[in-house]
Amino acid sequence: MDFDETANFGSDPRFPTGPWKGYWLQKGRTGLMKLTLAFVEGCVVGDGSDLIGEFDVLGFYSIKERSITLKKTYRGGHEVWYRGRPIRDELMGEWTIADTPARGGFRIWPIEDEFEIIHLQLETDDGPIVLISDPSEEDEEDDS
Repeated sequence: MDFDETANFGSDPRFPTGPWKGYWLQKGRTGLMKLTLAFVEGCVVGDGSDLIGEFDVLGFYSIKERSITLKKTYRGGHEVWYRGRPIRDELMGEWTIADTPARGGFRIWPIEDEFEIIHLQLETDDGPIVLISDPSEEDEEDDS
C-alpha cells in the first residue's frame, strides 16, 4: 500500500492510522497477522499479510455506532469479512467467509513500533537464555 504513514488523516484516537497486528481464531487455532491501516472520515483502507498470504483491506467504521466492518481480500484468493467493535485500544469481533460455514473471532490492535521486538528470558541449569523475536520474520499456519 502506498500512502504517507506520517500524514495526519484526522482520525479518531481509537482508530489510529499506521501499523497494526493481531490474530484470527478458527477451530481452536490462531493465525497471526500484520496490517497497515488508514482510517479516514469513516473509511478504512490498508493491506497486510498472514500465513495464508498477502491481502488488501477495505471497509468502514462508525465512531457514533462504535462499529467497524472490513473486507480482507487475499491477492488472487478469497474474501473474508470482519465485523467488530473497538474495545479500549483494540478492535474485536467475528470474521466470516460468504456462502460458507467458516467463521471465528478476531482481535487487532495498533502497534507503536512496526518492528516491535519480543524479549523472553528463560532460566536453565546452564544459566539464562535470552530469546529475541522479530514478528516480521515469523512463520505461521492456517486459513483465514
